[in-house]
Parts: sequence; C-alpha cells; structure tokens
Amino acid sequence: MVRRLADAAYSRVDMVTHRGEFAVRGGILDVFPPTEDHPIRVEFFGDEVDQMRWFAVADQRSLSGPAVHHPSELHAPPCREILITPSVMSRAARLKAEMPAAADMLEKIAGGIAVEGMESLAPVLVDAMVPFVDQLPAGSIGVVIEPEKVRTRAHDLAATNEEFLEAAWSTASNGGTAPLDLDSVLGSQAASALHAASFQSLTDTRSAALAHGVSWWSITSLATDEDLVLDIDVLNLHAREPRGYQGDVAEMLEFIGSHVRDQWRIVVATDGPGPAQRLAELFHDADIPCSRVDSLAHEPQAGIIEVTTAAVGRGFVLDGLKLGLLTEADLLGRSSAGSTKDMRRMPSKRRNAVDPLQLHAGDFVVHEQHGIGKFVELIQRKVVGSSAGSSGGDAGLREYLVLEYAASKRGAPATGFSCPRTSWTR
Repeated sequence: MVRRLADAAYSRVDMVTHRGEFAVRGGILDVFPPTEDHPIRVEFFGDEVDQMRWFAVADQRSLSGPAVHHPSELHAPPCREILITPSVMSRAARLKAEMPAAADMLEKIAGGIAVEGMESLAPVLVDAMVPFVDQLPAGSIGVVIEPEKVRTRAHDLAATNEEFLEAAWSTASNGGTAPLDLDSVLGSQAASALHAASFQSLTDTRSAALAHGVSWWSITSLATDEDLVLDIDVLNLHAREPRGYQGDVAEMLEFIGSHVRDQWRIVVATDGPGPAQRLAELFHDADIPCSRVDSLAHEPQAGIIEVTTAAVGRGFVLDGLKLGLLTEADLLGRSSAGSTKDMRRMPSKRRNAVDPLQLHAGDFVVHEQHGIGKFVELIQRKVVGSSAGSSGGDAGLREYLVLEYAASKRGAPATGFSCPRTSWTR
C-alpha cells in the first residue's frame, strides 16, 4: 500500500495536513486524496482493514455525527500530472541525447526518480495531450468562480512563462544552456501545435466546453451595467462579504450579539469539531445564544447562532434576508492551523498590488496618474464597436473600476472617473 501511494506521487509525512500526503503510524494509515474534502484514516488489524473513517485536518480527530457517513473503500487517484511509468522512463532515456538542455532532468526520470518541473516535458513524455473539458462527460456543469480573477491568473501564468523563457535566453547569451528547442525534437509542425495548445484563454475554454456539451456558469462579485443586454441569463444575489474584525474579539462579539438580538439567522462553520467547540464556548461566555449542530438539514433559526463543521473558505451575508454564513477566518481573522487550501502564489513583478475585488465603497486608493481617490464600484460596460452577443459570452465587455475625486473648487460636486482593467496595477 505504501509503495503504491508513493508510485502515485503521494508524499509521506509525519502528520497529514494537505492533499496528496499520507502518514503511517503502526497499524494506522492516513491518506488525503486530492479529490476529497477530508482525509481518510485506515486502521489495520494485521493485514486486514479493521475500519475506515474520515477525520479533520484541524485537530486530527475523527468526524462524527448523524450526517457523517464513513467510507468503505479508499480511492486515491494520482497527485501529479505525470507518473513515472516504464513507457515514460523509456521515452526519457531516448530523449537525453536529443535534448541536452534537459539531460539532467531526463536522466533522473529515466531512472525512475520524480523531478520538480518534469511536467514541463509532458508533451514529449506522454502519449497525448488533450484539453481538460474534453474529459468531462456531456451534460456536466462547469462553474467559474470570479472569472475576472481566473482570467487575470491565466494571463499572469502565460506572462510568467514568457519571463522565464526570456531569462533562459538571457542566461544562454552569457554562456548558459539554451532553452529547449522542440522544433528539432518534434518537428516544426508538431512543435507549433503544442505551443498553440499549451494555454487557452477563458473564452476559448468556454467555447470548447459548450461545444462538448458542458454548460458554463460564472459567479462574480462585479456589478453589471444596466444598459447592457447580454445573450445569457443573469441572476443577481444581493450578497456581500462579512465584515472583518482584524482579531478584535470583543468588537466581534458585540457586533454578532447585536445581530442575533435583531433576529438574524447566523451559521458559523469551522474546519473541525475542535474549533467549533471553542467558538461555541466563546459565544456562551458572552451570553450569545448558540447551539452546535451536526448538519443543516433545516432552515437556520432566527435569534440563535448555529455552529457546525464544513469546508468553507469565506462566508457571505444577505442583509435583506437577515442571513449570514460566517467562518473562523471571518470572525477571528485567521483560519485553523491545518487549512487544506494551497496558498502558493505565482511569481510576479508587481509589489503592493491592490485586488479590486476586495475593495469596499469608500475605500481610498491611489491611481498611478490621478492620485488619491475613493473607490465607488466595479462595473462592466460594453466596448464601442464590439458585439456583446458573440459566442465568447463576455466578448465586447470591459471591466472598469469607478473612482471618485474631490472637486478642484470648494463646494463643487465630486468628479467621477472610470479606470479600465489594464490600469489595475497599483
């Protein structure tokens, strides 16, 4: 079992805290498959499996409750895009002479050793490269959360690759090894096809998904221009991010308590039962009505906080319904120590960059040319000369950050300014 997990690119650790890890302690095996919300604890009696249970990363305790159904089998798919199989090792051995710039990496792969960055050689090591959406069954639903962030991330990824390539050629000009030349290995036509298929824009991915029978949903916090007519169905939810307390527990308890007395329905979700119990005790000590629930089988009750366990990153608030879903991070400014989120960030040249999606009306921002102003809202507007009804879904739209500046004369009205997306660098 341990050998098979290692062959599937799982990392052996002392305590499982992230997906793709496993730990062995006597007759107990902990595994966190990349497709599961919680890791699995397998207890052996000799060579036989005695029992299997879900457990929480936050406190390493088994999950319990009427809504928890423990697994009866362990499904642990691979944790890397490339697994070192005999065919991959054979290809790596043949390519060492043809690709001297990657000779060291290929030599390790040919010897059965996984190397960081070997996925960059996937086009020449695997049998075929196919788009992800082509692997989804027809009728699947694709959901893109904050497409503006996804689009920016994709652009940054492509830009970062270009930066790495430029740096490699710069090093080569000073006597270093030149970047890989796929033309000489695969031929110019095959290399061009690989370059063209390496990255797709969000619009191209959406078109491919729709052509494959996969529906496409987007969830965004941006407002839409009322004069803009789209060929898609739009559902507006008047939700907002919860207020932050920057670790001020007394202020948090006072604010939450006032909302509970105002007959709000509030649900608090934590990663594990340990943090849930601590928050419940904190509310009880502050004389705030609170109850622990194993699941949300029914509508939350008004005038009481319901504390449960769930894998929720950030919460939301619906003022009109007096309904709020809050997390440990929302209330205390931090999440549990063993968060399963992958917090690695891409390299970037920018420093002190502002995320417009985290701004609130009235926040002060600094524009590179126009100076200090107040943030008003984020909107989408139609670009003159383009068609909003194209197959790309968001073609013809451009995102703007609306800022307000003080008037040049005392008593005069403030001046509005719409800043296009390309200026969101500071």
